[in-house]
Amino acid sequence: MTAKGHMILSIPVATGLDFVLNEYFFVEQTGYVFFAIFYASVIVGSLLPDIDEPGSYIGRKLPVFSHIFSMFIKHRGFTHYLIIPIMFLLWSYYTKD
Repeated sequence: MTAKGHMILSIPVATGLDFVLNEYFFVEQTGYVFFAIFYASVIVGSLLPDIDEPGSYIGRKLPVFSHIFSMFIKHRGFTHYLIIPIMFLLWSYYTKD
C-alpha cells in the first residue's frame, strides 16, 4: 500500500473511533486544537508501518531509522500488526490526567 493509501484508509477509521469514543464512552473532546492534533497524529501514525521499508515515503524521509528497522524487521511484519496501535491507544487512555 502506498503512503496515500495508508493516509486515506486512516481517516475514516479515526473518524469512526472518534464517534465511538464520543457516543459510547463519553470521552469529551476539547475543541478544534484537539481535532487538528488528533488527525495530524493519525496521518503521521498511518505512515509508520512502512518505516521498515527504505523505499517507502517515511523511509525516504527518515533513512537512518528505516535502514536500522529493515535490518531487524521484514516488511509487513511486526510494524504492520494492529496490536501496536491498540497498545498505544490503551497506554494513552490509562496515562491521561
